[in-house]
Amino acid sequence: MPNLTFRKSWQKLFPDVMDSVENVNDSESQEITAASLLEEIQNVNGFEDVDRENIEEWLLSDIDQPGYQVKDDDALAAEVKSSAELPEESDDDAVDDEPSEKKASIAEALNCTETLLDFLEQEADSNFSDILTLRKLRTSIKLKCCKNTKQRVQSDFVKKTS
Repeated sequence: MPNLTFRKSWQKLFPDVMDSVENVNDSESQEITAASLLEEIQNVNGFEDVDRENIEEWLLSDIDQPGYQVKDDDALAAEVKSSAELPEESDDDAVDDEPSEKKASIAEALNCTETLLDFLEQEADSNFSDILTLRKLRTSIKLKCCKNTKQRVQSDFVKKTS
């Protein structure tokens, strides 16, 4: 294990202990032996009972593993394809899972806003900024209502005679 890797790893876990390791040579090529590692680990609280065999076992535990999952192109393609495919749904499931999408009309929204505004104006402890916000919302809904209303012409009021 390179010295630099060891120092960076333990510095994150035990910064106060690693101050004593700073005097170790900074050369990355120098390997840390189990004996030198044992001395430093035994200085950490809770690790006093660690012996050389534990250190060697720890160092060799994942020597054959690269530290990440190795996959070839075919395995990656199969995984992506399987995650992209959506499971087929039966007709019964589709009916149950679909939320009913009910849209409120502009008249309903305006009525609800006015009712809420009336309620807040009657309450003594109402927040004035809430009332102003509702008034602004009511105005916005009324403007939408006016935009959706078609202007009638005079001919609409006159009966056509055939």
